[in-house]
Amino acid sequence: PHAIESGPTSGISDLVSWLGDDARQIDARSMDQRFHSSSFPILQVDEHAEMAFKGRRDLVVFTTKRLLIVDVKGWTGTKVEYKSIPWTSVQAFAVRSAGAVFDKDSEMMIWTDIMFEPQV
Repeated sequence: PHAIESGPTSGISDLVSWLGDDARQIDARSMDQRFHSSSFPILQVDEHAEMAFKGRRDLVVFTTKRLLIVDVKGWTGTKVEYKSIPWTSVQAFAVRSAGAVFDKDSEMMIWTDIMFEPQV
């Protein structure tokens, strides 16, 4: 599994974001290097990370070919689930901007033509 590191933090707003599981933007170049150079490379040779966001332990990476979601599971974080959504399968998207003082979340939703099977 990949250890996911975030950038520098500061103050009470970061604590509130962490408690609320808000994601913040992190350096896409470091994610590009990490997912190309590991012993288990995730990104293709001609694929590059363009944007990356980190929540508490999870990570979302926008690449030139897909949306990559890294979901760290369990208490220990040793189990990691990778979801890959190719841009060719995205049929629509929506963006909701942040609201007032207590609503600092921006959201992005996507709709795909991918059929998900129920997990057993």
